[in-house]
Amino acid sequence: MGRVASNLKKAFDLIESRAKESDFSGEKPDSLISLAEKEIGFSFPKSYRAFVKKYGCGDIEGLEIYGLINERFEHGIPDAVGYTLMERKDFNLDHRYLIISNSGDGWVYALDSKSVREDGEYKVVGIYVTKEIEDMAGSFDEFLLSELNICLNY
Repeated sequence: MGRVASNLKKAFDLIESRAKESDFSGEKPDSLISLAEKEIGFSFPKSYRAFVKKYGCGDIEGLEIYGLINERFEHGIPDAVGYTLMERKDFNLDHRYLIISNSGDGWVYALDSKSVREDGEYKVVGIYVTKEIEDMAGSFDEFLLSELNICLNY
């Protein structure tokens, strides 16, 4: 099992272990994911695609991970595509980013489609309201597992 698959399994196991404390929109079809990728202008990395396919979007004990709701992409949070498109329009967010979460204190976390690793995963960056950008994780699976461990006190 590769690093990405191992991290996702651990993250998904954590989510499943707290199913009663979580609220996710549920599995999404490949056709919706492909439509979202076309709308946002780039393909999702494998780890984020796997998360969206299995969980859609949602939260667990205060940790909200943005994903997909339906094909309208107009809901904003927690719809990653809708929220990102809104931020592009309202705040000139660079088209390389897909916002996947926020900290609640001025930081949003985004996949950076221009920062691709050898395994095809995208770096996760934090973008502050002042447009300051900081690396947060090497990939979505690392970000998800780390945030779940913090949120769930593991």
